[in-house]
Amino acid sequence: MQKKNENNVVFPFWQGITFPFETIYKKIRDFSSLIGLFSLAAAILVMIFGQSFACALKLSGWGIYCMDNPVGLLLLFVLLLFMMGLFINCWWLIAFKGMTFAEVIKRDVNGRDVKITGFLLVYLTAFLVIGGGIYLLYARVATPDVMVELAIFVVVSLFILAALAVLLNSVVLARFLDGERWQWIGKTLLPMVDNIYKIVAWFLFYLLLFSHLMKQASNIFRVLQKAFPLWLSSLAGEFALQFVFYFVAALVVSLLKLQADCIFKNEKD
Repeated sequence: MQKKNENNVVFPFWQGITFPFETIYKKIRDFSSLIGLFSLAAAILVMIFGQSFACALKLSGWGIYCMDNPVGLLLLFVLLLFMMGLFINCWWLIAFKGMTFAEVIKRDVNGRDVKITGFLLVYLTAFLVIGGGIYLLYARVATPDVMVELAIFVVVSLFILAALAVLLNSVVLARFLDGERWQWIGKTLLPMVDNIYKIVAWFLFYLLLFSHLMKQASNIFRVLQKAFPLWLSSLAGEFALQFVFYFVAALVVSLLKLQADCIFKNEKD
């Protein structure tokens, strides 16, 4: 019984809310420089590829052009995803490895950045599988064959469960970022399931925060549009939008660090 208590992992709920913000606050100067640089670069990239706020709202003006090319959209997606991987790596080095903004920005891009991008692609795919699977089960027209319906339900449900398992084990990204052994689903899955209610509550909190910040980013464009040229207000709005993406990403990976520390606090690799 004593061994069971020692191995029981309990995530501190309120620390899951405060720890990411405290981490950013402790490194606020380096974080501000990092997120400002990446947000501006991403905003300019989106403008270059013709996918700005103005394009989304079907507006036109000097300095604005819109592109509807599938190849271009795919390339933009890949570049933005890779930039997010770069940002996460840089933020981790600043927040938990003691490096400064000046140090991380001078480092060479390497395979670690590519692998982090791979993690992000896996997680994004998992979200799409869950959303697509739920939509398929809800929207499809049923057939009279009960066995076919049962088979479809089972297969789709298994895919959804597998995707949920991948997302629940997002904590392995923190292990990878720490340079520790991360292929350890047997070690991470049970603690995540045991703390599922806290994880769901955290997810809803950060989802609501993300939605609120996204709304404010959109409002920035609408307000600036009345007083500034369309290209400038569109760039500012896109900067705010990218800022939200990177800010929430920093919060989430910081939360993963807390979870990893709780799960592996007694582990010596």
